[in-house]
Amino acid sequence: MSLSIKSYYEKALSLFRVRVPIGGLEISDSALRLVVFDGRAWQMKSVRLVPGVVESNRVKDKVKFLEALKSLRTEVFGNSRIRERKSVIAVLSSLNIYSQVFSLPVVRGQSLDEAIDLNVKMVSPIDINLAYSGWQVLGEDQSTLRLDVLASFVERSIVDEIGTLLSDAGFLMMAVESRGLSLTRVVREKASGFDVSQPSIIVHLDAVGLEIVVVRNGQLYFQYFNYWRDLVNDKQQVTLELFQSAIVKNLHQVMNFYSQHWAEPIAAVWVIAPNLEGEVSKTISENFSITPRIVKLNDFPDLSSEWFVVFGAGVRGAQPRWKDNEISLLGISSEEEFREEQFINFMKFWRFVIPIGLSILFLAFIGGKMLLTRTQASIEASLLSQ
Repeated sequence: MSLSIKSYYEKALSLFRVRVPIGGLEISDSALRLVVFDGRAWQMKSVRLVPGVVESNRVKDKVKFLEALKSLRTEVFGNSRIRERKSVIAVLSSLNIYSQVFSLPVVRGQSLDEAIDLNVKMVSPIDINLAYSGWQVLGEDQSTLRLDVLASFVERSIVDEIGTLLSDAGFLMMAVESRGLSLTRVVREKASGFDVSQPSIIVHLDAVGLEIVVVRNGQLYFQYFNYWRDLVNDKQQVTLELFQSAIVKNLHQVMNFYSQHWAEPIAAVWVIAPNLEGEVSKTISENFSITPRIVKLNDFPDLSSEWFVVFGAGVRGAQPRWKDNEISLLGISSEEEFREEQFINFMKFWRFVIPIGLSILFLAFIGGKMLLTRTQASIEASLLSQ
C-alpha cells in the first residue's frame, strides 16, 4: 500500500470512527498531564496530585487518583460518558523503565523474531514472567550486517494497576512507554535545529530526577536515570553543589559509556530543564568541551519544557497507526482490548448511519417515482393534445 493510499485510508478510518483520537497521558508522582490532537489543534491540560497519592508510579490513594483522572478527562473531552473510553499512550514518568540495546546478525522473517525474543528474555533485568516487555528495530548497519534492537521492560503489576484505574476513569491504554522514548521522539520530530544524522545527548531534569539519553539516527540507544531522592544530603535537600555534581558525574559516565560503544563523536548536548535551563547549560559549558543547546519546539516556541514528555507521547498518538512500530509495554490482552474498542466505535457509527442512509435512499426512491409519474403524465397529456 503506497503512502498516498495509506493517507486516504487513515482519513477514511477517522471518518468512519475506526481511527479515534489517541492522546498522550503522563503520570508522575506530582501531576497528571494530557495532550491530544483533536484534528484541528493540540489540547493540553494538567491536574496536580496531592503529595502521597502516587509514589514511584504506585498508586497509594486510589480514590483521589480517580478523582484527578476524571477531572482531567472532563477538562479535555467534556462530559462524555465514562464508558466511552478515550485512548491514550501512557508515560509512567516516575518509574525507571529499563531499556537496553543489543545487536544481532541480519536475518529475515520468523528467524529474526525468534532471535530477538530469545535475546529479550536473556537481557531482562527482572523475571520475564513478572514483566511486560517490548522491542523495536532501530537500524541496520550495512558495513557489519548487524541489526540494532532496543528492548524495554516494566513491572507487570504496576502497569496492570494503572490500566485498571484508567479504565475506571474512562481511559483506555493502547501503549505504555518510557519517558526517554517520548523525549527522543519530541526532539526528533519537533525540536528546532535537531539533526537526525548526528549523534546527540539529551539532558533532562524535572521534579522526579535527572535523565540522560543517547540518541543515534534519531532513535533512543541508551538512557540513564537518577532520582533526586537518591541524591539528597542529610537534611533531605538537593543543594546547588549536589545538583551540579550530579549533572557532571552522570554526563561523564554516559559519555564514557558512549565512547566505548560507538566511534562517531557526540555532535550536540540538548538541555530540557523546566526553569533551570540556564543553570544546567552553564554547568555543562564549564565542565565539558561542548556548547549545550536548549530544546525549543518548532511551532511551539513558548511551550514550557515540563510538557515535552507528554507531548512526545501525544505526537505518537497523533500519527497513523500503520506508522507506529515503536515499543508498547502492554500485554496481549490489552492490545486486543484496544482493537475491540475500535471495532465497537466502528459499529456504533454504522448503527447510526445505516438507518439514516436507508431513509435517504427510500426518500430518493419515492421522489424519483413521483418525478417519473409526473413526467409520464405530462408526456401522455402532450400526445393527447396533438
